Amino acid sequence: MRDPEAIEPRRSIRAVVGRLARWGAVKLSGTRTIDGLLIISDKGTDKIVEALQLIRDFDPVRYRRLLGDVRQVF
Repeated sequence: MRDPEAIEPRRSIRAVVGRLARWGAVKLSGTRTIDGLLIISDKGTDKIVEALQLIRDFDPVRYRRLLGDVRQVF
């Protein structure tokens, strides 16, 4: 049986690498915030904003749920 402590460093390294990758992507890409929702994108940001506006206009309940469940669009 594996030692649980031997597995833990891999998880923490993976988490650090994931955070560094996300940080680098945010710094290299364009960011925009709509109603507290962070949008990280190089291309297609306008289409994402238009889609969010459609959801907000035609289904406000689903839009509020989306804002509560999602912190960023990458």
